[in-house]
Amino acid sequence: MGRLPIVFLCLVFASTVVYAEKDPEEDFRKLPKLFHLDDYNKCLARQDGIYCLGMFEIYNDVTPNPLYDLIQEKAQDRYLYNRSLLHRGYCLPTRCPSNETNASTRFERCVDTWARSHALRTRLLKLHYCHAHAQPRPNEPDTNDAAHRAFLYFIYLMIAMAGVGTVYDVFFAKKGSKNPYLMSFAPRINWNHLVSNYQDVDPRLRQLEVFHLIRYLMGVGLINYHVIILTSAVYQNDPRYYEKLLSSRIGFVYGATMTYTLTFVTMSNFLTGYNLLLLSDKIKFSWKMFPLLMIKRIIRMYPVYLLLLGFGATWWKSMGDGPMWPLILANESDVCRKKFWISAGFLQTFFRRKELCLVQTWIMAVDMQIHLFTLFLILVLLKYRQHAVKVISALLVVATAILAHQAYKHELVSSYLYVTPEVFRNFFIGADSFFDLYIHPVGALIAALAGVMLAFVHKDHQERNVNINNSKILIVMHHLALPLLYYWWNLSYVYFRHYDKSTQHLMVVIDRLFTASLASFLLYSLINYKGLTHRICSWRGLRVITRLSFSATMIHWCINCWLLANRTTLHDSSMAYIILDTIGVHVLSNIVAFPVTMFIEYPIQKFLDRVINNTGHRWFAPLKEKSLIRNTSINGAKNSAEPTTNKTNSRQELKAE
Repeated sequence: MGRLPIVFLCLVFASTVVYAEKDPEEDFRKLPKLFHLDDYNKCLARQDGIYCLGMFEIYNDVTPNPLYDLIQEKAQDRYLYNRSLLHRGYCLPTRCPSNETNASTRFERCVDTWARSHALRTRLLKLHYCHAHAQPRPNEPDTNDAAHRAFLYFIYLMIAMAGVGTVYDVFFAKKGSKNPYLMSFAPRINWNHLVSNYQDVDPRLRQLEVFHLIRYLMGVGLINYHVIILTSAVYQNDPRYYEKLLSSRIGFVYGATMTYTLTFVTMSNFLTGYNLLLLSDKIKFSWKMFPLLMIKRIIRMYPVYLLLLGFGATWWKSMGDGPMWPLILANESDVCRKKFWISAGFLQTFFRRKELCLVQTWIMAVDMQIHLFTLFLILVLLKYRQHAVKVISALLVVATAILAHQAYKHELVSSYLYVTPEVFRNFFIGADSFFDLYIHPVGALIAALAGVMLAFVHKDHQERNVNINNSKILIVMHHLALPLLYYWWNLSYVYFRHYDKSTQHLMVVIDRLFTASLASFLLYSLINYKGLTHRICSWRGLRVITRLSFSATMIHWCINCWLLANRTTLHDSSMAYIILDTIGVHVLSNIVAFPVTMFIEYPIQKFLDRVINNTGHRWFAPLKEKSLIRNTSINGAKNSAEPTTNKTNSRQELKAE
């Protein structure tokens, strides 16, 4: 019996040895380092400093070469960075002393010399740049450029108008006789608008306060997802972390949640339809009002949207410097410059769509494109409300058929199948499904129609006094919805990735139908079920921050790129850094969003609204009332009726506005 412990220990030791021999990380330790960066600032501080950044392809001129074979084997794994490519940032004077005058040739020889020491060969595949000490740095703006000056003059104008509005409000405005155009720029009025409550609003609209928490959580989730994308794109100290993260269950959940950004589209179209249905009780709508309603919607988006496009195309490029600056930020700024007018027309998802400028703007473009159709549909169905659900159901069948045709024709797959390090590093180049489906209006049409149908169903149930608080089945489904959502995401990891191509194409359709159905039910149940979840989602503490959400959503990508592109060393990857980056970007985005909302978004929106409402055109007349549509979109814009403040005087001032 005394020998049994010894035998047991020997077995444990033997199993440990076997495990060590099968250590999956052993192969990766043999591979050459994927990324390298020399000290950028120290290099360019030298009089003879030359810093080069480039991508090199590994090749072999010796047979056999086990290391090269291992590299080629790993390069075939789509859930790894392409290990047949090396990414190097070298300070040539210190690392590659040479009499060679051509910097790129010198750079290529230097890396190849290093590779020879590992029994490999390299060739320069792409030279990103070579910066010399004497060259102008990227953080020196071109103040002679007309676009730079135009953006700067616009900022000066908005600051000046805020001053004019303040002076007029304090010294010249008389109660009941205030100039509405000048008062649009008064910070006091805009502040009251930002912090006002809903006590005087239609109770049916107060139910929609549940969207506070939904918008907030989705905004934080969006920032977190973009942190993952950008940190995957910069040079990593430990690339294995992101390889393991994105190929894990968590990575697949991240991939699956990309589809759930379409909930923004569902919310947007629900609120558009619901607001119009409420107003149709007092106003007779017709399709002739379509141009005005589209203009109103564009006005809600344009101030901040164009501001960020202009900033991205001009001053953004000169806000910092670093070895990754040209790759991560400057190149995107150049794309913003080339695509400014295309993006201003919400057409960036159709033209040069693989050249991304401010990736977060795609959903606003898609939402606006689809809104052209859904708004016209709503205006038509207002006359035939009794047939609305049947018509929308038929359109959903058509939209599903169109999506299925596109999926099979273009071999589209769901987002969780192309969430890989290389796809993120190249900003989705190599993932055609992202451009042909994810940022294409066809992919969001089902979600939009689901939102419109939900608006008609919700309004009908209100008129018939349907109360789901008395339905045990609906209450149980309400509590099971989120666990069901999580289970669906996990199915993508366990089963869906192993299906054949035809089934994966079918999953594109099923995924969107499931997403639209579950999102619609969640929104309906959150609005109508007066339980703990409803009270949490309606917490008034989130009211102000969700009113900043559009500006913050637009701004966060610029801040995230700026923080990462300014790094001068390899990025250290861990979940702690991801969380810290997410918190930091979220906080900074909301800090910057406050002045943008106060001095640009609200003033321009109000000014343009008043210009339109005072034109005297017969189409505009029915909508001049206080109850004018304020349809909430993904931008976190206001609800149907503008909220008013607690104080009587402030309430009267806002009504005068």
